[in-house]
Amino acid sequence: MKPVRRVVLLAIAMVMTLVPATPGGADSQIFISELHYDNGGTDVGEAIEVTAPAGMDMTGWSMVLYNGSSSVRVPYNTRTLTGVVPAAGAFTLNYPTNGIQNGAPDGLALVDPSDNVVEFLSYEGSFTAASGPAEGMTSTDIGVSESSSTDVGESLQKVGEKWVGPQESNFAPELEIPLPQCDAAVLTPISAVQGAGSSSPIRDDVVTVEAAVTAIYPELGAIAVQEEAADVDSDPNTSEGVWVFTGFGFDFGSLERFDIVQVTGEVEERFGNTQLGDTTVAVCDADPVVIGSTPLTLPADFDTREAVEGMLVGTTQDLTVTSLFTAYRFGELGVSSSGVLQQPTEIYEPGTPASFALEEQNADDLLFIDDRGEFGNDNDPWFGAADQRAGDIVAAGVEGVLYYSFGDHLLEPVGAFPEVLDGDVVFDDREPAPSLEGGNDIGAFNVLNYFNTFGDSDVLRGARSQAEFDTQSAKIVEAILSLDASILGLIELENDYEDSFDTDPATVPSIETLVGQLNAAAGSDVYDWVRVPEGLLTTEGLGGGGLGPDAIANGIIYQPAKVTMVGEAVTFDIDALLGGDDPDNNRWPLAASFDIDGQVVTVVVNHFKSKGSTCDDTIVPTGFGDGQDDPQTGSCDLVREYAAERLIEWVETKPTGVNSPETFVVGDLNSYAAEDPIRIFEDAGYENTVKSYDDGAFTYKFDGRYGSLDYILASPSAKRLVDDAEVWQLNSAEPYGYLYFNEYIDLTAYASSDHDALVTAISKPGKGPKK
Repeated sequence: MKPVRRVVLLAIAMVMTLVPATPGGADSQIFISELHYDNGGTDVGEAIEVTAPAGMDMTGWSMVLYNGSSSVRVPYNTRTLTGVVPAAGAFTLNYPTNGIQNGAPDGLALVDPSDNVVEFLSYEGSFTAASGPAEGMTSTDIGVSESSSTDVGESLQKVGEKWVGPQESNFAPELEIPLPQCDAAVLTPISAVQGAGSSSPIRDDVVTVEAAVTAIYPELGAIAVQEEAADVDSDPNTSEGVWVFTGFGFDFGSLERFDIVQVTGEVEERFGNTQLGDTTVAVCDADPVVIGSTPLTLPADFDTREAVEGMLVGTTQDLTVTSLFTAYRFGELGVSSSGVLQQPTEIYEPGTPASFALEEQNADDLLFIDDRGEFGNDNDPWFGAADQRAGDIVAAGVEGVLYYSFGDHLLEPVGAFPEVLDGDVVFDDREPAPSLEGGNDIGAFNVLNYFNTFGDSDVLRGARSQAEFDTQSAKIVEAILSLDASILGLIELENDYEDSFDTDPATVPSIETLVGQLNAAAGSDVYDWVRVPEGLLTTEGLGGGGLGPDAIANGIIYQPAKVTMVGEAVTFDIDALLGGDDPDNNRWPLAASFDIDGQVVTVVVNHFKSKGSTCDDTIVPTGFGDGQDDPQTGSCDLVREYAAERLIEWVETKPTGVNSPETFVVGDLNSYAAEDPIRIFEDAGYENTVKSYDDGAFTYKFDGRYGSLDYILASPSAKRLVDDAEVWQLNSAEPYGYLYFNEYIDLTAYASSDHDALVTAISKPGKGPKK
């Protein structure tokens, strides 16, 4: 067992003689000696002074305030005392403004640790207490009082045996809180607190540990302590460090790193982190002991990290920024030792050993570095410039304490957040829009809830104000004009096509607003949009009437100077056989045909059911909608599979009435490249054009993993036309905080959405494809 060391007092040293309490009346050693409860204006400086022997420990005593009104006569405020009477031989209890009631009559009872009432006084009359420690006792009126004309700074005071006043106040200091001392008779090793598992074997026990302070975190109301080398146990599975929650009122300035302290507290498991709570911290009279950091090398599995939870660790590798979502809200930057992480089902079939192996490897290879800014939405630890994004590098040697919270291990750095260096191995720095040799003919772009009815509380999507809408519009306009696609499928538009047919000139579809902004920025009528015939619109659902029942819809814009629309747009209820038109199902597709330099093609824009949805309310005997919360494909995978099958069948009917079978299915299919909905298209002969020409590119990040949710799929007869395809990764690498509804960096195309844009070139008649 460690030797117990003497405490170093962190305040003015004081010899304290503990005087036993001597209960009694007004002539005892302990009595109420000064009172202030009322003055002109708002009552201020309200207080009660008690005279008692200097050095006496008042812990366990209490002051009970009474409402003496005839209708109640019960306590309304009880304060339990802690601390030692200062040298003045009296102490004061201060109360907030209006903390002590005024008049007619009210009282106060001084009660000892055995619940004996030492004194029961009142002012402005006497009364008999109906409850509380003075129940049945009649108060003694002090005979003087204050009123609303009493001057601020005056009080009622006991002089000898008589109360006088109001007169100039003379309150004593407050009770002095004795400093904790390093005098624990029994010490518990930190390894015993941590145990060899994920939770403490002595949870809820109150223990005292003695160790060196490795980190001080005022922002988190905590410190971390770790055993000295001589006290480390022989089990590598038990951590030698522990998190100590001190509270935010702790005097952090009284500590320095590597001080030896004794910490007494309750062993807790808070959000999975073993820690000491409800603590007292004593600094021991001993030389500081420097604790070196334990190397932390990724990948590191849960057990490896758990064995050093609460300890000082140091990273051994250059790490790549891969996760950005929680950086904005919580200042947590996700890094990996193997570049940005891939979604397992982007490259491996779900449920296979290979996909599970990559999933496990990803978990072991992801580490969050925290900036300790836990509150509000302004915690970006390093953002603030256009060249700061995923793919950047955090150099080896980050030192901090490993902490577990909400399902992840966090590295809390000692000192400032580490420098993040520009990295261009994974992403070019804000690469320009692609310019395909054969022309940017057909594109797809998810515009992240583009609503011109911003602030609509019934919809709760898109911009929340004119300022946000202006930012969103500027960024999306820049992106679309830069992409320069002849035909562009848009996803996540407000579903307000019905505004084309109402009688209110002030309401227009969001797609029309967007086209107007595009043309204004271009200086001419570069774009037009595909009108949806009124007879195809529904009057049901979240959108209140539009292209299907959802609040968001698909759309198509095109450049009339480059292509000509052939016929009318068409749609269909893609979920009809699922037993209803539930607004949370797949959005209705929108199809239109175009003549591109003599080549007629049909473009079908889609937005399949999301992975974060629930489908239970759409299940019918066919079974579609099964697979909720699948660990690899998310929810509603069967609904997406059904949509793929239905869409293929529909396309084969040539729904636009154009005889040409060349069709491009584009949009956000909410499926990664190796998942079944995409396999269904490929099995039907469709070509994933991006995979063929820009293999390895992805369009979306989630939880620090990257994959493709957005596609341009060429039908069996159309794939012979494909000349080239490319993803413009203008968004997936960008921090979440740069989006229009957070703290955007600029009004450029970058961070205009959470999905990347993609485009393909097709061969014109008489020109064979390059492939």
